[in-house]
Amino acid sequence: MSGCMDVCIDMWCDAETCDLSSTRLVVARKAHKCVECDQQIVPGTRYERCTGKIDGDFFSDATCLVCVDVRKAFVCGSWVLGQLWESVEEELFPRWRTEGPFECLAKLSTHEAREYCQRRFAEWEAD
Repeated sequence: MSGCMDVCIDMWCDAETCDLSSTRLVVARKAHKCVECDQQIVPGTRYERCTGKIDGDFFSDATCLVCVDVRKAFVCGSWVLGQLWESVEEELFPRWRTEGPFECLAKLSTHEAREYCQRRFAEWEAD
């Protein structure tokens, strides 16, 4: 088995392509909800703000830094906002079950992301 160093979650979707988009790290001035994990982003913390336009409709979404870390570690190329954890559960967690999560967790840059992934995996296993 090859392990997690070559894991590449495929989130490609041709149903919606952005006409334009911008992604940047900002500091929350008010509370937001992460589009990926639904956790609250509290004022004063950094998060990723993604804005853009799809089929003439504008969007603006917030992603917590834990989910940004997970996405950077495991998603290759483009991604679909709001589908990170569904993709992780379909493509990554089954591999963790058979090969173990240790190499995958090493790809994450923060302790918070490693802990959150372990918690999500335990919940996924329990279902």
